[in-house]
Amino acid sequence: MRKFSPRALVPSTDSRGGNAFDKMHAKGRDDSDIILENLIRQRESDRGCVIFSAALSEEWLETIMRAYCRNDPASVKNTVDPLFHGFAPLSTFAAKIQVCYALGLIPRKMRMELELLRKLRNDFAHEKGAVSFSLPNIVLDCLPFSVLRNGGR
Repeated sequence: MRKFSPRALVPSTDSRGGNAFDKMHAKGRDDSDIILENLIRQRESDRGCVIFSAALSEEWLETIMRAYCRNDPASVKNTVDPLFHGFAPLSTFAAKIQVCYALGLIPRKMRMELELLRKLRNDFAHEKGAVSFSLPNIVLDCLPFSVLRNGGR
């Protein structure tokens, strides 16, 4: 069985829309390849790569949403920041994915990739034993990434 590459965990940016993620990527703010190369070079565990990729993706989603929020200091402190902390409506990875997609800020394919990453992150984070991309159940969980990356082929 072929070993899964952590590079597939980073959402692709090849959509054709003018969404916020594409605009950020066009401005050169997407340094995920460099980050993942460093993780791999440092021999980060598969678990670490998944959890870090999910955290990075969640941070990107929050950045995208904040770009459409009020940015005066009082509004940020009293209204915007509270939306993303604790038990707030936008505090979870799942909520950020859903809201970004609902508002048209990310394309459908990216939403599907992020949902897969979220599920994979939960599997890796909550598994009590050793976990890696070579385990059969993890390989099966990762198959949709390959399908999405190859345009459904």
